[in-house]
Amino acid sequence: MSWRDSAACRDLEGPNLAAFMLEVDAEAGETMRDYYRKLRIARYFCGPCPVQNECLAMAFESEGWGVSTTRYGVFGNMTPTERRKLAEKERANANP
Repeated sequence: MSWRDSAACRDLEGPNLAAFMLEVDAEAGETMRDYYRKLRIARYFCGPCPVQNECLAMAFESEGWGVSTTRYGVFGNMTPTERRKLAEKERANANP
């Protein structure tokens, strides 16, 4: 059994799943208000999730610990910006 089988988002579909990507479609009239609405939806599911650490580790692995320019979505209850800041802090602590 994979850690993903225990993820709170494992069975999500449609708008709830799409909320995790945090994309704002300006052409469709979406604004930053929509971004924060999507973030609240994602955090509603991520907050109590028992596998946040595993999910966050997967995001860092796929993003190259903050080096990648392809960061997107909520993983491990963190936005791309939050993950980048955490990665920078970790690198600074590793190289005092």
